[in-house]
Amino acid sequence: MRGKNWNRSHVPTSIFKTTSALFFMRQILRYAILMMSFALITYGLLAWQRLDFSLASLTDFSLTQLHPVLALIFGLGLLPPTLSELLAPNGDHKAGHGS
Repeated sequence: MRGKNWNRSHVPTSIFKTTSALFFMRQILRYAILMMSFALITYGLLAWQRLDFSLASLTDFSLTQLHPVLALIFGLGLLPPTLSELLAPNGDHKAGHGS
């Protein structure tokens, strides 16, 4: 408990700067993941078009040559959670997860 003369001017402002910096970095990371998602979707579609949209080599699992559909699936899988994080208001995305 502080004395009666204590005021809020003694609170360091670096707390607020750190919070805004963390928010800024989270937003940058979300936009980077969104760009990666669109890049994977585009690559998957263009590379699959070069294969004439064939699924024949989809079951051949080799580390040197993956089927473009896998990049397409990974890009589509990243898209909904990233968009929901970007479009949700700041506090609402935590309410749906039970925390």
